Amino acid sequence: MNITRGTYTGTGAGQSITGVGFQPKFLIVKRLNGEDPVSRSDVSAGTNSYIWNDVSAPISNGITSLDTDGFTVGANILVSENTIPYHYIAFASDADAIATGTYTGNGGSQTVSGLGLTPIQVFTFKRDGAAPQFGVTTNPTAGDLSWAWGAGGAPQTGRITAMAAGSFTVSSQSRVNENLQVFEYLAFADVSNTTRGSFTGNGGTAGGGGGTAGFEPVLVFCHPDAAGPASVSCFRSSTQTGTNSWNFAGNQVATGIDSFTATAFTTADNGLLDQDTVLHYWMAFGAGVQPAGPAPPTPVIPPGTPPGGFFEVPATPYGSYKSHLALHDLFNRARLG
Repeated sequence: MNITRGTYTGTGAGQSITGVGFQPKFLIVKRLNGEDPVSRSDVSAGTNSYIWNDVSAPISNGITSLDTDGFTVGANILVSENTIPYHYIAFASDADAIATGTYTGNGGSQTVSGLGLTPIQVFTFKRDGAAPQFGVTTNPTAGDLSWAWGAGGAPQTGRITAMAAGSFTVSSQSRVNENLQVFEYLAFADVSNTTRGSFTGNGGTAGGGGGTAGFEPVLVFCHPDAAGPASVSCFRSSTQTGTNSWNFAGNQVATGIDSFTATAFTTADNGLLDQDTVLHYWMAFGAGVQPAGPAPPTPVIPPGTPPGGFFEVPATPYGSYKSHLALHDLFNRARLG
């Protein structure tokens, strides 16, 4: 799975961000400080995007489209306040690694199938703008535990309750399965540049979350198994500077997930994350394989070209060139004596 990170500066108006290198399947935009993240996937309705908190309906002037080489944002201060820096994280389409889709709530437990992969983490977003949007993420390392974006309190049970090959199961809880409401989902598989794990906090530096990712992370989410306000969980992108990360309340914090190393990440006690003796669950993403460029052209010798004659390769992204076979023959004769 290919993941690209970057930054841009808000203009106070809508703008298109290019140079991502692919059309994103899923995108997160985060203002440097003070506001909640916003996301959009390739199944999001209309121009809607989702604010990662517990009270806001989807917005239509956030991330308005996912484009061939980037994305477009509206004038909302969450994505384009004048002179304010923004960070983005873009996930490329990869059927083996990432799945998006929708399901309709039935008010009772149901299994959402057809993912095409075995998920190790699932996000859900309620699409209906008439009711508060709610995001839930779960990680099978944690069993039946889910976390609410932007909400405080302990992790919840009985929301996203199970994951299996090609599917996940949601309970009757209205946050994930309200009757007749449409929900969007995002699911990640266990591939070479995604992994998850857990560690027990020590009130200081956890040193890679108690284990290593096996690659250099570019994005990490970390959740403690304990009650607390929205600031208790953190995420960090490689675009962050110093020891900074973001908590789930949308604020930049100087301690939390404070660094990435060649194979791991480190956390530091901010009074909430890396609490002493508390179990923490994490998910890490690496950059993945960058798309390959076009292969060099293969020379084609036109029919009837005499030995030692000229032939020309048509114009390509690498330019036009000629080859003189006679020079090649002379070289071989000289080499062979």
